[in-house]
Order: sequence, then C-alpha cells, then structure tokens
Amino acid sequence: MSPGLAAAFLSGQAEAGAWPLAPGRTQIIAKYESSQTRSAYDLDGRTIQIPPYAYSGGEVFIERGLSQRLTLQANLRYLRGQEGFGSDYTRITGDLGLRVLAYRSPSWVVSLYGGGAVLRSDQAQLSAQSRRDLGDPEARLLVGHNFSLGRNRGFAEIQAAQLGHKGKASEMRIEGRVGMDLTRSWQVLLQNYRGSNPRGVEWSKAELSLVRELGPASLQLGWRQSLSGRQTAHEAGPVLALWYRF
Repeated sequence: MSPGLAAAFLSGQAEAGAWPLAPGRTQIIAKYESSQTRSAYDLDGRTIQIPPYAYSGGEVFIERGLSQRLTLQANLRYLRGQEGFGSDYTRITGDLGLRVLAYRSPSWVVSLYGGGAVLRSDQAQLSAQSRRDLGDPEARLLVGHNFSLGRNRGFAEIQAAQLGHKGKASEMRIEGRVGMDLTRSWQVLLQNYRGSNPRGVEWSKAELSLVRELGPASLQLGWRQSLSGRQTAHEAGPVLALWYRF
C-alpha cells in the first residue's frame, strides 16, 4: 500500500471539535469505517483502474476537560487493508495532545491544538515502531460557530492542521463540517476532509451522516465518498460511530 493511500484512508479521524469540554467531563467516540475500490486518482487527478483494494479501520477518540480552557485528547486508530494480489497492510497509530481555548463569544469559539504521536506501527515494523515517543508533531487551528435556522440549532466548523512525519513528507489538512438539528433527537451532519503533502498526494472526501441522540450517547450512521485526488484511492463506504459523554 502506498503512503498516499494510507494517508487518505486515515484522514477522517473522529474529532470532538473546537468547543472545550467542561472540567471533569469526558467524551468517548468509537468509530468504524470500511471500503472497497477498483479505482484511484493518477498524478493528474484522473480516475484509473487498479487491482481490487479493500480496507477497514476503527478509531477510539477520548477527550477530558481539565479546566475551562484546557482539554486533554487522545486517540488510537487501526487500519487493515488487503490488495488485489493478497498482500495485507496493517497500521496502528496513537496520538496525545492538548486543546486550548483561545477565544469564546456567545456564537464563536477558537481553539488551538498541539500534540504528537505516542504510537506508530506498521505490520512489517511492529516492534521497532511501537515505542512511545512524541515524534510526528501536529498543530491545529479550530474555529467553530453556533447558529439558528428557525427553531433548529446548527453549527459550522473549520479546522486547519499541519502534521509532520519522521522520514516522510509533512501533511496539510483542511477539515470542515456543518451540523443541523432536524428534531430534538435527530441531526444531519455534513463533513469534508481535504489534505495534501509535498510529494503530490492530495485527497478530498465528503461524509454525510445522520446522528441519533440517545441520552448521554449518540449514534452516527453515514457514508463517505471520495470527491477528487491525486495519487490516492477513489473510494466510498459506510461510517458508523458511537459517542458517549459522562
């Protein structure tokens, strides 16, 4: 599996967003996604045929409010893929960092995130890369806005991030999402993930979901679809997530 494919498949990580978590509160997001594809984008962004490729992956994202301005967040991601000739690819990643509230008004919020990798492992190098360190830094700007449309509440958010990788090209990511209440217990969520690195790998994906509120939990069911790219897979598949707050 190419670095471009791996980067694109891992680009849509579960994120709690710009809003800080109240002190002592915790949120856990468990997410699963899968896809199969026979096509990819070439250097010029055109769709070409490739050997069949299938992947599935999961992520657990945890955040805890430390103070009115500080939120601790961590995530663990797992990806397993199988190419058309029977070769498997496994990747496990983990990150740890702090989100700091920089500005807040009744309808706007701005936060800054800084963190780094505490776990990186590939199938062929599991023992060598499973050591815990703070390499692969990440810096992220998060801007969120609350609004109302009639009686329905909504929000919009944009995030810009720079991710470094030891021995590999760094990545730039722009991620946006808009959510709107349909009823008291149902919400529609539209997300877009864009990314690129200096090697010419680019991707853009859209994700449309319905979210059902279940007391302290939320259930998300959606579909993710590639929109464009270069040197990466053209893929689509379901997304399932469970959010729990306490």
